[in-house]
Amino acid sequence: MALDAAGMVTWDWDVGAHTIRYSDNVPALARGTDVKPYCTTDGLIALVHPDDRDRIRAAIHRAVTMQEPYDCEYRVRMLDGRYHWIHGKGKRVIVRGGALVRVLGVSQDITARKQAEQELERRTRQLAELASALSMAEHRERRRLADLIHDGMQQLLVGARMQVQKLLAGERGTWRNQLDGLDKTLGETLDLARSMMSNLAPPVLLHRDPVSAFVWLASIMRTRHGLSVALRTDRRLPRMPEPLLLFVFTSARELLINVAKHAGARRAALSLRRSSGNLLLEVRDRGKGFDPAALPPPGGDGGFGLFSIRERAELLGGTLSVGSVPKRGTRVLLSLPLTREAPAAAQGGAAERAPGGERRAAGRRPRRPRRGSPVRIVLADDHLTVREGLRQMIEMEDGYRIVAEADNGREAIMCVERHSPDIVIMDARLPVMDGIEATRIIAKRWPRVKVLGLSMHDSDSPIGEGFRAAGAVAYVPKAAPPKEFLRALRSCLPGRPRR
Repeated sequence: MALDAAGMVTWDWDVGAHTIRYSDNVPALARGTDVKPYCTTDGLIALVHPDDRDRIRAAIHRAVTMQEPYDCEYRVRMLDGRYHWIHGKGKRVIVRGGALVRVLGVSQDITARKQAEQELERRTRQLAELASALSMAEHRERRRLADLIHDGMQQLLVGARMQVQKLLAGERGTWRNQLDGLDKTLGETLDLARSMMSNLAPPVLLHRDPVSAFVWLASIMRTRHGLSVALRTDRRLPRMPEPLLLFVFTSARELLINVAKHAGARRAALSLRRSSGNLLLEVRDRGKGFDPAALPPPGGDGGFGLFSIRERAELLGGTLSVGSVPKRGTRVLLSLPLTREAPAAAQGGAAERAPGGERRAAGRRPRRPRRGSPVRIVLADDHLTVREGLRQMIEMEDGYRIVAEADNGREAIMCVERHSPDIVIMDARLPVMDGIEATRIIAKRWPRVKVLGLSMHDSDSPIGEGFRAAGAVAYVPKAAPPKEFLRALRSCLPGRPRR
């Protein structure tokens, strides 16, 4: 009765005869009375789930040839047609002439336990996926707020400031001081909006370039937290899917902030490299250190960050290792499988396709500008107010003519193909295709066409670096004074226009 209650049967396995005898309660375990199919080794294996047969054969082999205890978990089809999980354990009892003769053992139905384990694993996986989804949802909401600031407030401020600066250029009367004050206020408001946008959604994550992202992070840690970061990156790293780059970036930022707040160190080393198909992020410091075994549980002060990073790393198939010695510093290594994402445009393939997708060997060669002819310009910005301000500044200069306007990156490429301009003034954040990607395609297909990059960010921002890496000849912030914008415009075609 005790065996029945526990879902267990005992058995006697005659190794030489390949037969198995069971205790009388085996029908209860087998869910039926005709138990003959289970009474031979081959018959039992035939009823085992196909995915588990190699495992039970290996266990039998070890018991027979290596005389190890028999121990195996497997699924077997019962007489009711359903598979049940069985845990069998046995011990050799008779060895004759060095050969195993008999094994006695016990088998238990562990289906309920396995189902509970699988349910626990499923729920654990769901919780991990939920944590990742919540993180991405938070990031998207921050990005949405940043977009509202960028697409709404900042663009209107830039347009208003362009109008004020135009008035300042010609104003000589009593309104000069008031206009100067208004221009200063608009500039300070733009600086505040730019800072808010960077805090909500770092601009470097827009283009999924890990190297630029970590150069920017090192700079921010120095200016905001006083932590000097020695950065080493593998320049061959590809662009990453946004969830992967976001996780790596936020993990590095959290680890560096921990150094700044808790390690008592003013310097840290951060490396990002690729090794054997994995992305390796390492953060080291020579600060106070700690005993890793004494980390508080999740939710305790200081422990949740590492716990959260480890849980999400395991969800992505990676690992997190922590090594630390009190008074000698800490080393944290995050390893993640590197999912290589190579968009055609990023790798050069899309640069050989027209906006509609058709294959072409090369773009139509733009005309050579004639001496004395006006410089032909395409304006690419999705904000009408900004385009109006840029147009007014350009039209105040002799020798320039705007031949087309575009409000997305793909349309900008089509305008270049159709109008053969000398210069494209390109905003960074454009719909359909962003401005940096469009610049990369234009620079490859029409190298004679010069691109002047624009964005809301400073000249030394990663956006500016991204434009230059894509092939732009100059970059200027939208909020720059008109003189700076016009100077950048003239630098695109030195010596022209001729008046």
